[in-house]
Amino acid sequence: MSGYSRAARLRALERIVDAGEQDPADAITEIRRIREAAGREAQL
Repeated sequence: MSGYSRAARLRALERIVDAGEQDPADAITEIRRIREAAGREAQL
């Protein structure tokens, strides 16, 4: 996933969590996965 699309996906997931209209567990899990992947890429 490119940095741009990753950032866009993170924003979308954060809006889901912030809205509180649905169970945020899946969104939070995906946010963590994206952040971990970005961290690994930054260390390359």
